[in-house]
Amino acid sequence: MKNLIILSNGENISPEEIENKLGLSPLVGEVIVTGENNGLTARIYPDQDVVKAKALDEDTVKAGLRAMLDEYNRRQPSYRQITGLVVRKNPFHRNATGKIKRPEAEIDD
Repeated sequence: MKNLIILSNGENISPEEIENKLGLSPLVGEVIVTGENNGLTARIYPDQDVVKAKALDEDTVKAGLRAMLDEYNRRQPSYRQITGLVVRKNPFHRNATGKIKRPEAEIDD
């Protein structure tokens, strides 16, 4: 089944498209995009190898992710822009095939 986010203005958003673009950033380890409060929220688990290699603290990681989202948003129509950011401390839960369990994406934020 295809995952779609339907916003209050009737726009249908495919979160996988956005996740694939955001996942290109070296700072992003895992990402899920969810629809919340009539907008989109990126839930990101930073790539721990990059965080450790660059000795980044929590504030620097969040600032780097925010800058990456700002750059993404500049090239998107308003309805596809990411308005929220949640930096996760734990990886996402996965099923037996290794896919992230979307219904559990908000657990352990």
